[in-house]
Amino acid sequence: MDGNITMNTLSSEHAMNFLLLANALSPENLTSDGEATMTQVSQRRKTLMGQWQQLEKTVGRKVSEDEVYQQFLQ
Repeated sequence: MDGNITMNTLSSEHAMNFLLLANALSPENLTSDGEATMTQVSQRRKTLMGQWQQLEKTVGRKVSEDEVYQQFLQ
């Protein structure tokens, strides 16, 4: 993994995909505002985290949710 890859050097497509996943992982979205069962929440989180990990492999490094939000709040 290349330590020189930052959010600023990711393609806009990769950065946007991380943002979409981060938003989907928010408690409100993950739980459907409290309407989802614990089983549904667990399955959604597992699926989304799998997508996140695959995207990390694509870009060649770990990316945190905080890093994603900081990039888009600038």
